[in-house]
Amino acid sequence: MCETTNNLPDNKIWRDFNRKINGKIEKFWIRTLCESEMETALEYLSEYFLKDEPISQALKLYECEDWIIPIREYWRNVLQQKVSLACFKNLDDGNNEMVALSLCRVKSKEDPFLLKNGINEKMKKMFGLFQYVYDVKDFFSEFDVDKVLVGSGLFTMPKYRGFNIGLEMLHARRPLCASLGLKVSITIFTAPASQRLAEKAGFKDYCSFKYEDLGRENPDFEIPDIKSEYIRLMYILY
Repeated sequence: MCETTNNLPDNKIWRDFNRKINGKIEKFWIRTLCESEMETALEYLSEYFLKDEPISQALKLYECEDWIIPIREYWRNVLQQKVSLACFKNLDDGNNEMVALSLCRVKSKEDPFLLKNGINEKMKKMFGLFQYVYDVKDFFSEFDVDKVLVGSGLFTMPKYRGFNIGLEMLHARRPLCASLGLKVSITIFTAPASQRLAEKAGFKDYCSFKYEDLGRENPDFEIPDIKSEYIRLMYILY
């Protein structure tokens, strides 16, 4: 039994679904990540997420020796809110396998976003860009809320990609937000694939920028060879 904060029920399954994989119907379920699973989540984020996320990939952040401590500290702080979502399936040996992860956190207007301490220049560029996009407009005032659910990273394990599991993860935010009493979820989506999933899940653009335009206007935001055209801050109302 895992313990959760924010008065969430323990081991609550927010969504379940089936997928046909290699000719076999597999059952998946999505629940809040337990504290005992955080180290596994951190390893998966380090191994898969940073190498796939377009900004990190373009900056080759995963090759920097000094990124590991501050970025894992940031992820750990997010996970310790205990509102992040994980998707699982049963293995033949009876164990459960984590197949997808969505870092989530409850953010108020006063909460800082930018990771400042101990980060290198590439990380400053990435987090500075995120901070800029979040600060373009005051969505707290516009939506008349004091807290929102923010997504801080979404990925699916490579062998389970192509089955719209990420879409199910985004749909699972609805019951999660209902339990938390939140009316808005807002997230920066940096990759074309995640942006398409967000659209399918009902997310709309709050603001959107071409990476090329941002880099032209501010050299601090220039990201050469990024494999994405737009960075999009997207939201959904519940």
